[in-house]
Amino acid sequence: MQGASGVSGFRDQAIPSGTDQTGVHVNGNDACDIAWSISILLDDMGEVALRGKRARKLVERHFTRDMVADSTIDVYDDVVANGRKY
Repeated sequence: MQGASGVSGFRDQAIPSGTDQTGVHVNGNDACDIAWSISILLDDMGEVALRGKRARKLVERHFTRDMVADSTIDVYDDVVANGRKY
């Protein structure tokens, strides 16, 4: 029951399953989904800490200042070249 439906923000950054799992997707408009995610946190704090470490490595690898700046420039270039609106 992982609900990325209606979730904004970290849907693309959080890895919800597998050996590289960094978190879970939670639909903030669904009380059952929120309760489910809290139960995961309370169930195994050791696993939560591991997910946090994996998330930190992910951020350090994929979200450097240079990478974010390059992505921002790419968006601006695309807007100018194609007249796209974001």
